[in-house]
Amino acid sequence: MTNTKRIGRPPIVELTASQMFALEGVKRLLLRNGYAPTMRELGEFLGCNTASAGEQVATLVRKGYLKSEPRKARSLTVIER
Repeated sequence: MTNTKRIGRPPIVELTASQMFALEGVKRLLLRNGYAPTMRELGEFLGCNTASAGEQVATLVRKGYLKSEPRKARSLTVIER
């Protein structure tokens, strides 16, 4: 019989201020352009570099606020909660 209990800390699903700002940035760019932003466009909008924007997006995907298709450009979608 397998133990399905998670070991370790529970996952953190609340957003930090910078994660909320990044999520709002994705939403605004989606509404303004009609398609998902690239990491470069999101970084410019947020005032950070491309790598930092990518990290924010990866965290938002992991936490379930965004969905992204692997190896597909401009595939970000917002998951309404």
